[in-house]
Amino acid sequence: MRHLGGVRGDDPGAYQERQREAQSIGVILMLDLLVQSLAIARLLRLLTEEEGPWNVIEKFRTAIGISKYGEYDENRTLAGLFSCHWCLGIWVSPIVFITYKFVPFVIYVLAIAQLGSFMNAITNKVIYD
Repeated sequence: MRHLGGVRGDDPGAYQERQREAQSIGVILMLDLLVQSLAIARLLRLLTEEEGPWNVIEKFRTAIGISKYGEYDENRTLAGLFSCHWCLGIWVSPIVFITYKFVPFVIYVLAIAQLGSFMNAITNKVIYD
């Protein structure tokens, strides 16, 4: 009977192979976490600060009661949610996680867009400051 752990009498080569597999799984999980984190950051910025393509996001934010300058009526819960990164992040994170499991392409696009935003911000900081 074969045991999963490194048991006495176990083949050292098999134990080392399991260790390598565990390490590679850890690396994959870390890359998944990085990709999803970048996608969440991009989505949060899009939903809370940007106008979006064809001003769709701005129109949505105006419809729920957020002014162009980020002001909102505190009695409107949805407006409060969509004007706060921290508040919206709690709800966006599970959506990104589930989307990543079924349609990872969408999350990769968001993650790459966020990397581009970071690079743009760094370049602008270096050039213009």
